[in-house]
Amino acid sequence: MDKGRTIGAIKNIILVVLALTCLILVVRLWFGEFPPSALVTVAEGTAAMGINPWDEASAGLMLTSARLHIRVDGAEQFVYAGLSNHKGWQLSTSAISQLIERGNFVADGAVVLASNTIAIQYNFPMPSAFFRENFGVRPGFLSSHFDDFEKLYISPRQGGFDFVFVSQTSGNFMFVLENTALYWDFIELFADVAYEAETNTTPTGEIQYKSPIGTLSLSEVNPHIGFLFPNPAVINQASINGIFTFSDNLRVARFFPDHVVEFNAMPSSGLSANPNVYGNFTSSLLIAFDIISRDNLGNGIILASYHHDPTTGRWHFYFDYTLADVVVTLDKHPLQVQILHRDVVFYRRLMLDFFEVEASDYGY
Repeated sequence: MDKGRTIGAIKNIILVVLALTCLILVVRLWFGEFPPSALVTVAEGTAAMGINPWDEASAGLMLTSARLHIRVDGAEQFVYAGLSNHKGWQLSTSAISQLIERGNFVADGAVVLASNTIAIQYNFPMPSAFFRENFGVRPGFLSSHFDDFEKLYISPRQGGFDFVFVSQTSGNFMFVLENTALYWDFIELFADVAYEAETNTTPTGEIQYKSPIGTLSLSEVNPHIGFLFPNPAVINQASINGIFTFSDNLRVARFFPDHVVEFNAMPSSGLSANPNVYGNFTSSLLIAFDIISRDNLGNGIILASYHHDPTTGRWHFYFDYTLADVVVTLDKHPLQVQILHRDVVFYRRLMLDFFEVEASDYGY
């Protein structure tokens, strides 16, 4: 009898746990809170089954997809690289966090009027729900008004801020925030930018490049492509018509004499028949950023464009290289990544490090 009661009690506990789990999942589905990672403990060294926007990869997406445009009394400053250490980005993200926490919606059809403005700009429609989740957990804020946006203007005014989100498909949407202390921080930043623009007479530098690979040989190139393979120790390598080729049963990478590496891989078995498995924009872009973070090149990058091919299920992402305040101009995008479900099926990168040499360094 005691044994039967014990079994019954265990069953009741299991049913209660399952019911609570279902309830939490329903709340998460409707209100966007309770990240799934909180329900499942992931052992150190392993990966969760899903990608959630609270993990570290989302911070990389926010930083390496944006450019900062500061406009003060006619002077302009663009920032592409090192955003996390730039005061303008730090103040902007602080203001956005405050907006998500306690800001208010004003109107659609808004116009950016202020001359002194910080703009965060994207080359693609940034999903408003994903953006909001990186700064707070206020359910439905932003996304209840628009699905995505390309630009966000932050304009200080009388102890507070106007925020205008600009969407090519939906229009402009204004929000406001009152924060006197942060307002004066922005005013101080604008004064610094104006002073730098007035006093900076340094000629524009020259963009140069160098190879991160010492000698073009199979043994020297191998370490720079190993991150593309799950087990670099078993890569087959050969030089075919002057092209260094590395492969295993499912993948092949080719390193061309012009320092371009191209990688192709077969998708995971069993997933290709269902184009909806792990196929949304944000999860695919985070997977692309994950593979890019492993190649150890020194260039900053910015997402230039993307498109989704519904016939193949592939997401195509195109990136440009950036320096502190410029985008490196090349004939074609130096970095391309294609994602199918959770797999990197194509990767193409110009493996050169670009850098800017100041005018004084080459005799100007």
